[in-house]
Amino acid sequence: MEKICVQATKDGMAEIIRSLTAHLEACRCSGKDRMEFEIAMEELLVNVVHYAYGDGDGDMTAEYEIIQKDRRNVSARIVITDEGIPYNPLDREDPDIT
Repeated sequence: MEKICVQATKDGMAEIIRSLTAHLEACRCSGKDRMEFEIAMEELLVNVVHYAYGDGDGDMTAEYEIIQKDRRNVSARIVITDEGIPYNPLDREDPDIT
């Protein structure tokens, strides 16, 4: 499992995504799979960068592994951790959808 700890900034996010991309290319993943994994990672990291530390500084850690049975059967396990402000969507009021 690959593990990277960086500052929770856009530059840190880019470093993690570059590492993921290199691993996906080494696995010879299809362009479609690579794009889907990169987007998933980016979505997770953007939440940390924009919300976890408010105006303060902090770190985030990305752990991931690429599981490939063959070129067409690829999955990833991604874990993002930070020490920022906790977010629980269940604590929010339901939106008014009327």
